[in-house]
Amino acid sequence: MASEYFLLRQIGQILVMSRFTGYKWDKVDEEDTIAWLKQLTRHHNGQIRQRAVLCLGIMREISALPEFIERANDWAEPIRRAARQCIRKFLLPEQAGNLVKMLPEFWSLLDCQRDQHKKLVDEVLEFLAKPENRRALLNGLRSTDKSVARCSLHILCERELFSPMEIVACAIEHTDPMVRLRAVQYQLSKSDFTDMAVFRCFLNDPFVPIKQSTLQYIIDYYLDIPQSTLVFLLFDGNALVRQRTVKLLAVRNIDPTNIYLEALQSTKATVSKKRIALLGLDELGHPDVVKWANCCLDRHHPGIYMGALQVLMKHRGDTVRNILLEAFTHPSVKVGKLALKLRDKHKVLLTLTDVQRCMDEMQSIKGSRLCFSLARRLNKWDWLIFILSNVKQDNGQLSNEFLEYWINQFNCSGVAPSEKQKARLLLLWDEISHFINWSHREMECFLS
Repeated sequence: MASEYFLLRQIGQILVMSRFTGYKWDKVDEEDTIAWLKQLTRHHNGQIRQRAVLCLGIMREISALPEFIERANDWAEPIRRAARQCIRKFLLPEQAGNLVKMLPEFWSLLDCQRDQHKKLVDEVLEFLAKPENRRALLNGLRSTDKSVARCSLHILCERELFSPMEIVACAIEHTDPMVRLRAVQYQLSKSDFTDMAVFRCFLNDPFVPIKQSTLQYIIDYYLDIPQSTLVFLLFDGNALVRQRTVKLLAVRNIDPTNIYLEALQSTKATVSKKRIALLGLDELGHPDVVKWANCCLDRHHPGIYMGALQVLMKHRGDTVRNILLEAFTHPSVKVGKLALKLRDKHKVLLTLTDVQRCMDEMQSIKGSRLCFSLARRLNKWDWLIFILSNVKQDNGQLSNEFLEYWINQFNCSGVAPSEKQKARLLLLWDEISHFINWSHREMECFLS
C-alpha cells in the first residue's frame, strides 16, 4: 500500500538523521517490520512514534493493540489522536475477542491524566455490549487471566447482558475466588432466586465469603435448606459460617450442642471435626467446654491440640502458662506459631528463664527460630542475653541474624540495662566473642 510505503520511508529518513546525532535504533531486525514498528512506538522522537502508530494502523495489525492503547496516553496530543484512530479501526465483530483480552489495559486508561479517555473506553464497551459481540464477553469470563475475567464480569453484570444463571454458570468454575464471589453476589441480588441445587453449589465453594453471603441470603429470605447440609456446615472451619448455620438450625428447634458433643465422643470423627466441635461448643457458651478442652490436649494430634489451646487460653488466660510453654515445644511448628499468637493476644507474661527452657527443648531449626521470635517479646536486654546465650547452640547461624535485628531495633527502646544484666552480658561476651562480628569495645558502647 502506498500510505504504508511512504510512512515507512519517512520513518527511515528520520532514523538516518537521528543516527548522525548518536541514536541507533537497529537492535530489532528491520526485516521484521511489525516488530520493528512496535519498537519504534516507544522511540524518543515523537514524529517516529506517530508514524509507527499510523503505519501499524494501516496494516491492521491486531497484535499492536497494546502499543495503540499505550500511545493513547502519549504525552504528545497528535500521537494520542493517531492511536485512538487506530483503535477504532478494530471495532469490528471479528475483533471482539481481541478487544476483550485488552479490557484491563482499556480500564487502566481511565486512571491516566494526560487526556480524557472515558469517551474512547465507553466506545469500546458499547461496541462489546452489542448483541452480536456479547458472546465474546462471556468467553472473556472463562479466561485464565483473572484481570480479563474480572473486567468481563463487571461489564456483564453492570449492563445485564445475560441472565444471572448464565453468568454464574460460567463464573462458578473459575479459579479466581473474586470472580466467583462477584458472580454469586450478582445472582443473590435477585431476590426471587430459590434454586436449591445452585445454593448447594455455593455452600460447597471453598471460598469462605461465598458461603457467608449465601447463608445470609438464606436467613434473610427464610429459605428451607436440607438439614444434612446445615449439619455439614456446622463443622465448617470459619466461625461466621458456623454462627449463621446455628441461626438456621435454631429456626428448626435443633440444638447444635448435641451434634458437637456427639462428634467429640465419636471414635469415627476425624481430628479436624473434633477440633471444630470443641470450638463450636465454646462459641455456644457450653458450661463444660474447659473440661472438654483439657481432655483434648493430645500432643499426638496437633489439630485438636490447637483447638484445645485456643479454648483454654480464652477462658483461663494466664493460669495456663505452663500449657502455653509446652505448646511452644510441640513437635509441630504450627502449634508453636499458634501459641505465639495466643501469647500476644492474651498478653501472657513470660520470663527469660521460660524462653530459655523452651529453647533447650527444641529439636528443629524452625522451632529454634520460633524461640528467637518469642525472645523479641522480652525486655530489650533480656532479648540480647538470650541471643548471646544461644550462640554456641546454633553455631552463630540464627544468633547473628537476630543480633543484626536487635541492633536495628536498638533505638526503639530507651531502657537502660541493669547492673546484673550488664555483668551477665559482658561475661557472655568473653565466652562467645569469636562467634560474633563485634569487638569488646562495641559491646561496652552499647551497654554504656
